[in-house]
Formats: sequence, structure tokens, C-alpha cells
Amino acid sequence: MLKIAICDDEPKDLETLRAQLLEAAQELGLECCCDLFSSAAELLAGVEGGQKVYDIALLDIYMEPVSGLEAAKRLLCSSPLTGLVFVTASRLHAVDAFDLDALHYLVKPTDSVQLKNMLERYLKKSRRKKSLEIRIGRDLVRLELDSILYLESARNGTDIHTAGGMLHTSIPTGTLARNLGNDFLKIQRGFIVNMHFIDRITSDSCVLKNDLTILLSRKDKKAIRTAYREFIFNVTGGKEP
Repeated sequence: MLKIAICDDEPKDLETLRAQLLEAAQELGLECCCDLFSSAAELLAGVEGGQKVYDIALLDIYMEPVSGLEAAKRLLCSSPLTGLVFVTASRLHAVDAFDLDALHYLVKPTDSVQLKNMLERYLKKSRRKKSLEIRIGRDLVRLELDSILYLESARNGTDIHTAGGMLHTSIPTGTLARNLGNDFLKIQRGFIVNMHFIDRITSDSCVLKNDLTILLSRKDKKAIRTAYREFIFNVTGGKEP
């Protein structure tokens, strides 16, 4: 199910967008859940507080006191995988929108055809990248694998450290590991790292790009160093990332 936030300070436009979006999703055979926000501050409070994660956010540009463009910049920091869609009565900010790697730019009055095109664009883009669906509390969250920096067992589950912050899931680290792919390396029990995020591996430790140092599993030191050397050779042409 796609989780979509719609943010517009015009109540009528909020309801219109939701109706058009649900119609477009039905035509594509998609299930989606829409949360409506009458201000950017209301939306950001949930996302920046870690309570909400959205696949797509539709933002009206002309909102006050926080505009859609300002809200988008903050969303990118807190939730970098959220697809940004700008909705506005003018094309004046199209360049600014696409500087933020916007998924789409919709000009009012919108219709279900525009919304359908937006959803198709999102699906096409999301399929190009490998992702992992995990349960965070009551929500099912989709994370792109290349956004995951490392995972560590914690609090009867797993802390997942991403480019946008840390998420906790009750799923065991070992269960998640089976779906991570070849770019991830188990450094020690309960600690798995994306090898793109490794700065260097010494004789007995792994140093990440945030300067965190983890001791290598004593019994697997040789295998870990070999796996990382192969990664360097195959992925980075023999140079440390």
C-alpha cells in the first residue's frame, strides 16, 4: 500500500486531490492511504518526529508561513526516499522544484489523468532501485537498500541506520540480512554494514565513514577482509570507496 501525504492550505483543493488520487490509483490497481494536512508545519511535525514515513508527498507551493519548497527541503533531510510532487497554480517555480529532484510538477486545476501519470512515474522510478519493506511499529515502510548504512541488533529487534536517520524495527537482524544483497557484510554478530559506507578495514576492525569503529568477529576476520577486498576490486576498480 502506498502511503501518500497531501498538503495544501485550501480545504477544497485537499479533498479534490484526494478524490482524484484515489480514482487514479484504482485505475492502476493500486491501494493507497492518503493523509491530509492543511499546513506544512503539520506535515513536518509528524515526519521530523519520526512518527510518519510517506512514499509520496504532494505539496502546494504557495503555503504560509512555510512554503511547499521549504517543506520539501526539510522532508529530504528527514525522509530522503519520499517522492516529492509539487502542486501549484503557476509554472514559475518549476525549475526550483526539479532542482529538488521532484517526481512531478502539477498545475492546478488538476485531474485524475495527471495524478495517474504521477503514480506511473513513481512506480517506474521505484522499480529501478532494490528496496526492502519492513514493519516500523504499525507502518510498513519501504527502504531503498542503497540508503541503508548499517544495521545493528538492539532492543529485541534491529536499529536501521539510514542516510535520513535511524529507524527501529522488531524484526531480527538475521531475518533482515537474508534480503539485503551482496553489498552488505556481516562484521560481527548482530552488526551488518553496507560496504559502500566502509572507510577502511584494518587487521581487526572496520572503520565506517562516520568514524564509528567496530571490531571484526574474531573467528571470521579473514573471511571479512577477503569479502571486502573482493568488493573493492569488483565495484570500485581496486580503489577504496
